[in-house]
Amino acid sequence: MPSTRDELQRNHLIGVTAWAERAREALEPLARERQGQVHFRPGSRGVALVGLLPSRPQRGRSGFRDLARLVQNFDLLFQQHCVDTPQGRDPGEATAVVDDRGRLPARAADGGAR
Repeated sequence: MPSTRDELQRNHLIGVTAWAERAREALEPLARERQGQVHFRPGSRGVALVGLLPSRPQRGRSGFRDLARLVQNFDLLFQQHCVDTPQGRDPGEATAVVDDRGRLPARAADGGAR
């Protein structure tokens, strides 16, 4: 078992890299076919399906390990996890408006804490 933070990070990155390689091999044709609608994000324990639809940005599901099944059931999984899912918070909440000098308002700059 890794004992140092560097070893933990190294092992994590090895896992991410391994899943990135698997994802590229298995999912690249699908990603090209659906370019602009979806991307696949590797993690240390699998791959995330991330929708890019303007009406549901960044909706999806992580932890896919059976990439053949993901490809086979893509339409159903995409619909379920990227389309037919609540948006969550209003995207406007995540957008800070800068003033005419390019600075964040005081409340946004400090995370809204007062």
